[in-house]
Amino acid sequence: MRKKVAEMTEEELEKARKASRKWYYRHKDKKLAKKKARYHANPEVRAKNAEYGKKHRLEHPEMYERYSDKGKKRRAALKEKNKDKIAAAKVASKAKARANRLAYELTPYRRNYKANRALLRLYNVTLLDTYYMFLRQAGKCGVCGEELRANRRMIHLDHDHATNKVREILCPSCNLQVARYEKTGACKKCENLVAAYLRKHSPSQTRELLAA
Repeated sequence: MRKKVAEMTEEELEKARKASRKWYYRHKDKKLAKKKARYHANPEVRAKNAEYGKKHRLEHPEMYERYSDKGKKRRAALKEKNKDKIAAAKVASKAKARANRLAYELTPYRRNYKANRALLRLYNVTLLDTYYMFLRQAGKCGVCGEELRANRRMIHLDHDHATNKVREILCPSCNLQVARYEKTGACKKCENLVAAYLRKHSPSQTRELLAA
């Protein structure tokens, strides 16, 4: 025999609620289809629903205010009153978006899978190779020795454009200076360091850092 709701304990109520939700979601489509079919087949039901809608609108005009000028003014007043809360919510939302973006960047499979494929296609090295190279360089640029930021946009994998062989990891500025020196034989800054770097990485030694 079923218990009455008033006689149920809290655990039994929660169990009954879960069972009810489960049953509803399992039969939801069937129930909605049956309701729609009854609505379209029976003009009396449609008339009854229309009458109820009109009656409800007359009895509860405050629920329909948002579509009127009065409702717009009310929303503007609420917005002005709660502007600090809204600003805080926007800041929190942006912080959450940044955290989600960072989590996506650091997801090993989703983000690094594409990076791995690109590195293999372009330079015949893997992301793991570049990671070990980064560690061997102690996280510093191969030309100027400045500390590299662990961000894919702020580090560049330098390679020989003639042989397509990988050299070292550089900061964006040094990578630009190396490319300029290779084209023109001169660069705006660190010319001695760039020349020494290119002498160190002759074609026969280009892959030594990865092979070590």
